[in-house]
Amino acid sequence: MKEENQYKYIVVEDENLIRKNIIKKIESLHLPFLLVGESNNGIDAMKLADEFYPDLVLTDICMPQCDGIKLAEYLHKNYPNSQIIILSGYDDFSYAQSAIRFGVKDYLLKPIDISKLSETLQKILITLRANQEKNEQYQNNLHDLDQQ
Repeated sequence: MKEENQYKYIVVEDENLIRKNIIKKIESLHLPFLLVGESNNGIDAMKLADEFYPDLVLTDICMPQCDGIKLAEYLHKNYPNSQIIILSGYDDFSYAQSAIRFGVKDYLLKPIDISKLSETLQKILITLRANQEKNEQYQNNLHDLDQQ
C-alpha cells in the first residue's frame, strides 16, 4: 500500500499562544500535514515560503510589518498552488473580499472552531491530492515523450 504524502504547512500568527493552539488543533486531527515553519509576521512567513514551498499557509489577517492580505498576495503570485486559509478575529466582509482576490480558500474566525477547521482542511486535502495527481500525470507524460 502506498504511503500517503505529507503536505507541508506554515502557521503565521503574531500571538504566540494562539499560534501554538492552532498547531495543536491541526495535529489533533491526524491529517497528513507536516508543520515546516511558524512565524509571527508576514515578512518572515514570505522567507519561510521561499525556503519550504508550503502546500498550505494559515495566516492571521492583522499583524505587524506585513498583514495576511499582503502575504496572501505574495503567495498567490509566487506559489499559486499553495492553499491559503485566513484567520481573523474580525467578521469583516471587506477583508474576506480582499482575501478572495488572492485565492484564499477559507476565512476562519477566531477562536478557531475545530470542526470548521477539520472541514476546511479536508477540502484542501482534496485539492492538494488532485493537484498532485495532475502533476504526476504530467511528469509521466513527459517521461513517455522522452522514451519515444
